[in-house]
Amino acid sequence: LHHHLQRRQRRRPHHGHIEPLVGGVAAPGVLRLHPHGISRVGGRQKFCQRCSHALPRHTGLDPLRAVDVGVIPHRPHGGGAVCTPPSMTLYNWETYCDVPVKNLGRSGDTVQTMLDRFNTDVLSFEPKILVVMGGVNNFREGDTAWNIEVALEEINNKCSRAGIIPVFATATPVNPVLMKSTIATPAANWQQEQQLLNDWIMQQPYHVDVVQELTDENGFLKAEMTTDGLHPDMQGKKIIGEKISEYLLKRFPALQLEKK
Repeated sequence: LHHHLQRRQRRRPHHGHIEPLVGGVAAPGVLRLHPHGISRVGGRQKFCQRCSHALPRHTGLDPLRAVDVGVIPHRPHGGGAVCTPPSMTLYNWETYCDVPVKNLGRSGDTVQTMLDRFNTDVLSFEPKILVVMGGVNNFREGDTAWNIEVALEEINNKCSRAGIIPVFATATPVNPVLMKSTIATPAANWQQEQQLLNDWIMQQPYHVDVVQELTDENGFLKAEMTTDGLHPDMQGKKIIGEKISEYLLKRFPALQLEKK
């Protein structure tokens, strides 16, 4: 077994396939990704590529079945400061959303990689609605709101061509003081670009503002809601989930979205 795990760890993670997992998942049909990638060996147990932790066996749900709501690329691994498994649902905003959601996210995605993955990772599930949450990994590295918007506009166009309703969520702020000691100091212009990006998002036909209650008087991610300065922790995820849930249920009653 030890030899098997070592061999599995040396394999590169494959991100093109997302498997449904059990073990505390908030609702049937929600797909989760372990932060390090998931290996699949027939019907046998799955192990994390890096830490060798056994992952819960899949439910037998068809991973390619149509869904009501998908989300890209929101971080699938929880709080950020601690790398959490799929069964640790308190760090997932979907836990606090009354509408079952398939998380198509991948840690570290920029809006450009979101766009690159759209055809393979979104269209396979034929969602009615796609919640688009992106940009933080761009502007924290110095990218401009203009470049981010170009990619998001193309995602919007792809949704339109596929008959998918895109719902854009505002990009959360970061806390540069905490990031400096945990990850890396964000680009000097991050706050300006975040504001410009969110101004654009709020002009879209379908949008939800999730950042107001997460932001302090300096425009930073509240220190009490993050450990590493980049990822909202449990309380932040709860706010995000409840905001998106409220918006979806009120904005799209005609779609009769499935509830948990």
